[in-house]
Amino acid sequence: MLRGYGDALKETMKQVLWAIAAARQDDVSIDVLGLDEFDIEDFSNELDEAKKLLDLGIGSETLKKQVFKKLAFKYLSDARQDIKNQVANEIEKHS
Repeated sequence: MLRGYGDALKETMKQVLWAIAAARQDDVSIDVLGLDEFDIEDFSNELDEAKKLLDLGIGSETLKKQVFKKLAFKYLSDARQDIKNQVANEIEKHS
């Protein structure tokens, strides 16, 4: 529930800032980050579950890459999409 509230708040803040920039005719790029700190316990649980899954020794590189991507995207939930894409590409190349 808190994650949904944080996402809604970030989206509202973006819309307000975009409207202000448009009214002032400013040529700026706007992004809102943060408001995700309350998710850290949830991330800790997912990290523990992922470690247990990987410790099973399943010989699948695809599974390993997908687990790493899921954790990275969860941790970087407030990052820009281009950053997430770069991380996913790096995981694909190096795992």
